[in-house]
Amino acid sequence: VAGAGNSILNNTVSETGNDGITVTSNGSVVKGNIVANIPNKGIMIDGSNNLVTENTVSGNFKGLNISGNNNVVSSNRL
Repeated sequence: VAGAGNSILNNTVSETGNDGITVTSNGSVVKGNIVANIPNKGIMIDGSNNLVTENTVSGNFKGLNISGNNNVVSSNRL
């Protein structure tokens, strides 16, 4: 997802070809998702001021990959 201020809420993502959820923007919210059995990154964030919270991430090559400034990552299950 690109562009500022997106919300990715309450999805189930599994067995995709590469990454599960990818955010390349600022000020987005990734909350309440289930991301499982992904061959690469479960959730990938490349931007600033994003919130990643209350997600369940399991069975992925890499659970979370976060880069950028002032991102908040809390209450996720890995």
